[in-house]
Amino acid sequence: MFSVIVDRQSYLMQNTLSTIMAHLSKLDMVHYRNLDGLGMDGIAKMNLIVGRNGTGKTSLLEAICLFHGRDNPALLWDPNIQRSFGPNQNPLEGLATDAVKIIGTEGKEKYRYKAHFEPLNILDFTTQQESGDHDVRESVTGRLHIKINGKEMKNKELLRTRKGMVSVPSYSRSDIRGVFVSNTIDDSTIGRFSRIVAKGYKNQFIKTMQKFLPITDIDIVVSKNETPRIWITTDKIQQNAESFGGSITRLFNYNTMLYSAENGIACIDGIENSIHYSVLSNFWKGVKSTSESLNVQIFATTHSYEWIRAAAAAYQDRPQDIMVYALYQDQEDNIKANKYPYDILETALDINMEIR
Repeated sequence: MFSVIVDRQSYLMQNTLSTIMAHLSKLDMVHYRNLDGLGMDGIAKMNLIVGRNGTGKTSLLEAICLFHGRDNPALLWDPNIQRSFGPNQNPLEGLATDAVKIIGTEGKEKYRYKAHFEPLNILDFTTQQESGDHDVRESVTGRLHIKINGKEMKNKELLRTRKGMVSVPSYSRSDIRGVFVSNTIDDSTIGRFSRIVAKGYKNQFIKTMQKFLPITDIDIVVSKNETPRIWITTDKIQQNAESFGGSITRLFNYNTMLYSAENGIACIDGIENSIHYSVLSNFWKGVKSTSESLNVQIFATTHSYEWIRAAAAAYQDRPQDIMVYALYQDQEDNIKANKYPYDILETALDINMEIR
């Protein structure tokens, strides 16, 4: 995802691993940003996170994605984690006072994740320019230490800075990445759709989009200036996907993300943004169907009471698959979470109880 600050309204992070992965079932402890010891149990397939501004909803999504991608140190530099495009010599600055610590359970296995930055101040003259004529001064700023279940990961790399640019670790055993869900379709979205087609999911994808528009086909068309575009064909017209408006574009982006997150997780910050209330029912039916068929666990934040109600309605035949967590600040200024399983959520909605 990541180079934030431009627009943090809604993004999602996903895992594109092709193997079946155990879903997150419990968070024992989260030390990340303003979350100091937050715990959550009973985590379901679909998890809605609500709460007042400043209670850490977005931070929780980031922590979940870091935990899920714990084998990938480079994720700490992701712009949506850093909330900035600028280079950061110490990736943990702003994320934790000492170390990021997250303990959680996936399936039946408990994992302990700890990331710590060791500051260093070393000048290294061994790197040469491409011409090979002379050495180039580089500054070694520190070393990132990541421990999983107490065992430090191999490939500890020195973090180097040349001309203000930080050399980020490139190795990655899990391909977690995040992308902003915006009102435009960029090259990365087109690339994801191309991979969805290659995996044989095009017809299923079109059926999902048909809940919002009478689509008969979706294609990648290359224009005269060799720029690829997504073209949507309906029963009446064929035109650039973005010409159908922001809501359709965002729905297309949401679905490309969900399909790309097969056997992994999708985290969506501000799920209701730019989506008209008239499609709520179909939206949640589509999300439920897609996440079930592709084994995607979803975490999403919202401020909308209507979206909570629509989600509950969509999951009434599978109440065990939905959970709502309301984050709040206790008297000691610690962030806590109240959980609302389906039966309690249904009662709260019936009496118009404020759960946000």
